[in-house]
Parts: sequence; C-alpha cells; structure tokens
Amino acid sequence: YPQSRLTINPIHADHRVASPPTQVLPTKPKAHCVLVDAANKFAYATSLGGDIIMQLKFDPLKGTVSPNTPAEIAIAALAELVRIRRSVQPAE
Repeated sequence: YPQSRLTINPIHADHRVASPPTQVLPTKPKAHCVLVDAANKFAYATSLGGDIIMQLKFDPLKGTVSPNTPAEIAIAALAELVRIRRSVQPAE
C-alpha cells in the first residue's frame, strides 16, 4: 500500500496466502483492492491515489497478470458511464 505496488501471491488449498509473490507490479499510489472475475480470467485493482481501476488479464496457471486493453479506467469516466447507463435504462 505505501510502496505503490501490487503483488500477486499464490493461495494455498487451506486459503492461506503463500510467499513469495509470483509477481510484483508498480502501481499508482495506494493500490487498494483486487477482485478476480468469476471465470478467473480477469483481475481489477483500484488505486485510491490514482483514482483508477486497473484492468488485468489473469493467468491462473502461471499466477501472473498482464495489462488488459485499456490498462486502466479513470474513476470519473466510470462514474459517468454508470450515470449515462442509468439515465437510458427503462424504469422497472
């Protein structure tokens, strides 16, 4: 968190985080939270100091990530997309 890095670590069968990391990536300040999609193909990481969401391709066999396209989305742009989508969706 304070070093502006994201680490990718294996997870043991008993759900413990293994060490050392398989990959260490530089990030914008305060990388905060990582979510992996249900298909285990993509990972999304936030950066509180950079106001972005990083989009990453996840390789579960190697335990590594690579940038997706686009590699990051500005939080402000994402908020605007959500606002637009809500404004065009029919009321339920």
